[in-house]
Parts: sequence; C-alpha cells; structure tokens
Amino acid sequence: MVTDLQSKKASFNTLAFQIRVDNLEYFRGKTLSKVFSITTSEGKSELVFSKVEIPMEIKGKLKEAFTTIFG
Repeated sequence: MVTDLQSKKASFNTLAFQIRVDNLEYFRGKTLSKVFSITTSEGKSELVFSKVEIPMEIKGKLKEAFTTIFG
C-alpha cells in the first residue's frame, strides 16, 4: 500500500521532472537526485539541495513545487 509520503514524493517528482524538461540546458548530464533530495525527520519533510550550484530561478521553482505538494 502506498503511504502518504510516497504519494507526495511521486507527485513532487512529476513536477520536478517537468521543471527539468523546461530547463534542459542546466540539467544536461545531471539527474534530479544530484540536484536535490527529500529528507524526513520527526514526520516533517524537507527539500535539501546538493552542493551543486543551482540557478535561483530553478531553485525557486523546485521550492514552489515542494510547497505545493508538501504544504
């Protein structure tokens, strides 16, 4: 059975993949997992960016998508 967290991660990954498609120049040669990860502690999920330099526009879109899904 799919948990709420798994469902939210799947929904977020759909949005993140669209952001990746829209910004292929930046993401060329990078997987989404090299750019960010979702961590959970004490029941609260958090979007954590890797040390790779990420353009603010893309970072903002990812944060907005995360907030939309995880609240």
